[in-house]
Amino acid sequence: MNIPRILIGPLFNPGVIGSYLHHPQIKVFMSGTQATIDPRYDTYYDIEKDTLSDLFKRLPSDWQPEYLIWWDAVYQAIPPGIQEIGIPTLLIPGDWNLQLSGLWKYFLLFDHILADRALYEILDSQGITNLHLWPGFSFEPQKHRRLTDVDKVYDLVFIGNINHYVQRERGFYLERIGALSDKYRVLIASGVFGEDYTRLLNQAKIVFNYTICRTMNMRAYEAPACGALLMIEKDNLEVRDYFEDEVSCVFYDAQNLEQKIEYYLRHEEERARIAEAGYLKIQAHSYEKQFEDLLSLLPRLSKKRQGRAPATPFEIKCIETRQIFQSNTPRSPERAIHEILVLPNVSAEVLNQKGVFLISGIHSGTASSAVQVQAELHAQVDMGQIFLLEALKLAAENPVIRWNLGWSYELLGKKEQALVDYSQALEWVEKSSALDWCETLPVLPERYTHFEVEWESAFRQLKSSKHPSGQEIRSLLSWMLLLRLAMLQTDSHERLHYLIRALIKRPDLGDVPFLLGKLWKDLKYPKRALSAFQISKNNQAYFVSAWIETLQLLIEMREIEKAKAFNLRCLPLLKAHHKLALSFQTFSETFLLLEIIELMQQGFSADRLASILLRLKKIQSLLMIQQFLNWALLAISAINPIWEPFFVTVSFQWSANLPENPPDLEPILSLSEGAVAGIFVGEVLNPPHFIKRVYDFDEYPSQGCLNLVDFPALFPPKFETDLIIEGLSDFNLLVGISANETRLERAFYKLLCEFVLKHQDIRLILWCTSALQAEQLEFLEAVFAELPEEAILFFPEMHEHEKVALLFESCQAFTGCFYSELNGYYQWALHKGIPLWLAIHPQEMKRNFSEDGLPALTPIQKLSDLEIAYDNYATQVDFLLQLNQTWSAKAEQVQAKRLLAAWNLRLNWIEAQFLGLK
Repeated sequence: MNIPRILIGPLFNPGVIGSYLHHPQIKVFMSGTQATIDPRYDTYYDIEKDTLSDLFKRLPSDWQPEYLIWWDAVYQAIPPGIQEIGIPTLLIPGDWNLQLSGLWKYFLLFDHILADRALYEILDSQGITNLHLWPGFSFEPQKHRRLTDVDKVYDLVFIGNINHYVQRERGFYLERIGALSDKYRVLIASGVFGEDYTRLLNQAKIVFNYTICRTMNMRAYEAPACGALLMIEKDNLEVRDYFEDEVSCVFYDAQNLEQKIEYYLRHEEERARIAEAGYLKIQAHSYEKQFEDLLSLLPRLSKKRQGRAPATPFEIKCIETRQIFQSNTPRSPERAIHEILVLPNVSAEVLNQKGVFLISGIHSGTASSAVQVQAELHAQVDMGQIFLLEALKLAAENPVIRWNLGWSYELLGKKEQALVDYSQALEWVEKSSALDWCETLPVLPERYTHFEVEWESAFRQLKSSKHPSGQEIRSLLSWMLLLRLAMLQTDSHERLHYLIRALIKRPDLGDVPFLLGKLWKDLKYPKRALSAFQISKNNQAYFVSAWIETLQLLIEMREIEKAKAFNLRCLPLLKAHHKLALSFQTFSETFLLLEIIELMQQGFSADRLASILLRLKKIQSLLMIQQFLNWALLAISAINPIWEPFFVTVSFQWSANLPENPPDLEPILSLSEGAVAGIFVGEVLNPPHFIKRVYDFDEYPSQGCLNLVDFPALFPPKFETDLIIEGLSDFNLLVGISANETRLERAFYKLLCEFVLKHQDIRLILWCTSALQAEQLEFLEAVFAELPEEAILFFPEMHEHEKVALLFESCQAFTGCFYSELNGYYQWALHKGIPLWLAIHPQEMKRNFSEDGLPALTPIQKLSDLEIAYDNYATQVDFLLQLNQTWSAKAEQVQAKRLLAAWNLRLNWIEAQFLGLK
């Protein structure tokens, strides 16, 4: 074959052209920079600054292409200048269904479109003629192959995209095959690549496939290439070009899916025969062989298309920047903004694109929640808003631009104005019969969720119809506007009003009924909430949050039998889904809990007690312990009072026969009442803030020393207080003052005074940890007399944790003479990232502080020690930041071990309470 010079890319995977990757007449490229580009590529383009002519300039002077093939216009940004290329340009669109609205006008800038059958039908129906059928997907024989050392360990497998917004119809089918996991070995997986992907396909007897566009996707090639039986939807537009039903693959539809699966799992020889035939058939359709078909097609595509799109340079720039902005190429949004901002403001389209580019992607939150934008980005949103206001002057009744403007106000926190614009846009979209706004670029609050995916679907329907009504796109925009109007309401009933209207507009989308269910639940209408969650579950596959809400409602309504039945229906679906293993465990344990609650609805018997305890002792998950206590309390009115000992608060005294060593159990200590040796086992996951460990002084010399990993349980990180500390500086030293009056204190305070006089930006916060007598106050006044008044902030007798917490929040370091009674506060400081500068004896340091925390403690004996501590402050803070991460991880492990021990002790105690009833 005589192969012309071809420049092809951007190839995310150069293997898609097989051995032609090394052909001298073919050169491949990718987006990147000279420093980052993979050596497999012959050249590159930098989307941050290049045009297509720059890509061509990097080619050897003696090798100039005769064709440019651009592969993927969805994820890869196309640099400006396609219309200026003097050779035939071919486009392989890629996942066009995700961005059809943005590519619609771009199709006319290429000379030829290589389309799958679904896209071909849409474009052909609109009179676009530069079309050629060519499959954009296939498989690589070197990667996707049969493995001889692999057994068929799964009966049924799906591997692929399980985003149920993007693949809504597929999700419902996945629930159906997931439900079969109680009879068969079913696996639903995503995020599996490379050799792991190939191995998994080889382990499958049947690979399920459902394609979003009813065309051959990669899995349709790869599954048979790995020896699995391919099951694919019957109405696929392309599959009959490759396979024959029940000969080399199996077709299914909504009515016979389970029947077909069960038949071929029962008839092993027939399944193996079809899988073998599929394997043999697909070998003729590898990427390399399909690329050869494209090469043979090129002579018919050697001419540039005549009568190209009637687009001005200005319009072309709008088309180009929109594609760049919506692609997933790194740094492409910045390039799009730079390109669009230099255009004159002569049309509503360009003004709208300027506004949308500036306000997109800079918020936190979701489309169904409150949104926030960082303060430093307000200026960017302000600028975008100016462009949108100007766009409305040129297109006064364009509801998309009005929606975009409302979103900009919401980003800036201007709720009232956002409500006005959303309401105005809603009025326009519902009363207008015009469709000229349907190609206007909308703001997408979140990528690849309902609004974006359904917008593209509605746009596709609009462009596929010879007599479009625009009903789908109208109802979708109305739905989104009503959703935002609902989320901005502070009154629950007003929010309810808008959510119900949104549900009426698009009853098929899952987000709104879920929000309705939550709202009905808050308003104490459990039956209505249950109905809303049911709609939500029916509209969105694998909506686990809706499942959990349903389960909790049934328990609250004391419908334990229904809760068990619902839980049982969910279990096989979760079991099959590899990303929901934790949810499967939770629902499995939940079923155990429901059995316990059901048993507790009945009276006492020895056998029933044994059954309850047997199940409770199987629970060794802290989450399940908490869930049992919470759910049992929800259903408490339905539980027989005889079982109340299971829900009382219990404390155990520390004794030698406890099953754990002392460091793994905590006694109870009240800072006001003193130590009470014991372990608190009532609020299992929420130990009270007064828990503290104290060792027996006779056996351990470190009385009063807290174990660091338990300390977060003693002092919660945040407190609410109305106290405001005024007069703070950039560097504040918290000084712990005791009721003692010693020479050591006097000497240390003198050092502090010298230090503060030298560093006038430092403030001393004098904190008295106990009540002071008049003579002690006089002592302090005399010691600090030489300091100016503004250098000292004095807080006598401050003991409330809320106020003490504020002092720690306000200081940079904690200093003073070491006192064992302040040990807890020293550890508190370390856990809050506050270094310690203490006048302390080395023996006290060793006795009271763990070795890992010592670098954050500076012993002070002379003025130079304070200077060293001050100079090393940033280093100490960085050290504490890293150390606290280690402490936190260790704390979680110790707390889990301690609380599980407490749970088992609790069960033993409860069992003992019932012994007299046997």
